[in-house]
Amino acid sequence: MFNLKDGIKQLAKYQVKSNNYIKTCLGSKSPNQAVEQYLGIF
Repeated sequence: MFNLKDGIKQLAKYQVKSNNYIKTCLGSKSPNQAVEQYLGIF
């Protein structure tokens, strides 16, 4: 991280990537899929 603006940019990329990874603690779903199921969006 070179400065605050760069850090914010890197964190945004990480959050997008992390929210699409399948997690076993969520029943082999990604966080995005778990939220969609919870809200009844599927």
